[in-house]
Amino acid sequence: MPVRWNLAPARAFKWKREYFYHIDSHGYLFLQETKIRNFTSCFKDKPFLNFFFNNLLPNVTQQHPEYEWISPCGPEMNFIKAEDTPIVYHSLTSDDSHLTWAGDLQHPFRPQDIVVGTSGRLYYPSPVKWDVDALLEQRLSWKLRYSLLKSSLVVDKMMAHMKDCGDGTLLQWHDGGGYLLKPLSDIH
Repeated sequence: MPVRWNLAPARAFKWKREYFYHIDSHGYLFLQETKIRNFTSCFKDKPFLNFFFNNLLPNVTQQHPEYEWISPCGPEMNFIKAEDTPIVYHSLTSDDSHLTWAGDLQHPFRPQDIVVGTSGRLYYPSPVKWDVDALLEQRLSWKLRYSLLKSSLVVDKMMAHMKDCGDGTLLQWHDGGGYLLKPLSDIH
């Protein structure tokens, strides 16, 4: 069951300090001011990442609109820019039943729900469902509904099971099913 967030408390949130973050296409979280961004300089503490991403919301504060996402934390407001989607699935559980995101949060995995973006990247339905108004829905569109699959996850766990079948890419999964990957443009 996806997490569902109501944005009303974030609109009224009063904070004392602001911090600015960047999420890259691997799902790594960095302070915005970090110059060299790689695995050694990103946040890795799983409880912190779980807390940070569990509080993730679209930026409804009317402050720093160039940061599309926020993560309120006590008297602090964390403003976030995402290179792609703010949530990136980084691994599959050992039995391939759940995708893992943030530190070690999990979301059920159904291979038939994978979609292909115009960039060729693969996406999967987001573990979070936000209650948003029409203006926010228009501004963030599909990034509210889909989250990126990390490229190493695709290469390590899925690429060997994919083949071109003329009508697109077919994913032949361990469950015996063959799933044609739908273009993201067909979904919204």
